[in-house]
Amino acid sequence: MQRLRARIPTPDGLGNPLADSGTHRRARRRAVIHPGPNASPMAASYLPALVFVIFAVGFAALMLGITMVLGPKRTSAIKDEPFECGSEPIGSPRVKFSVKFYQVAILFLVFDIEVAFLYPWASLFRELSCTGPLNAAGVCTSAPSMFGLVEMLVFLVILVIALAYVWRKRALDWA
Repeated sequence: MQRLRARIPTPDGLGNPLADSGTHRRARRRAVIHPGPNASPMAASYLPALVFVIFAVGFAALMLGITMVLGPKRTSAIKDEPFECGSEPIGSPRVKFSVKFYQVAILFLVFDIEVAFLYPWASLFRELSCTGPLNAAGVCTSAPSMFGLVEMLVFLVILVIALAYVWRKRALDWA
């Protein structure tokens, strides 16, 4: 990997930090890290993420290795039995579930994810309901708009129509 070099602007433009120490100290605070001549700026911006991923994978591998080396290895027939919430397993684990179970589970996920879209809308409601910019306190300084409310009402109407359709088709019944 290439090293990143900081190009610090100096007062005289020649790289002489002793030209004016006060100006140079201010310039040093504004220093911008530039990649080397062969590196692209986009690659340099991903460098911290790459270092983080390498560190995380290395740490996980190290912890896994330590537990494999230092952990106890006392296996027995009782420890190898399947454990089911503190009770003895009854019957075969290969029980077939009804398709209704999967259908209700998928419908729950679909509607749950759709309702999760309400959170970003709620956090942006003031911005969506103002025709101009908000001031520093977050108050609309221009005319209010119905855009934010109408946008969510359309979304909720579509969601309620879908729920009514699913309910009418009896897709939510277990029987």
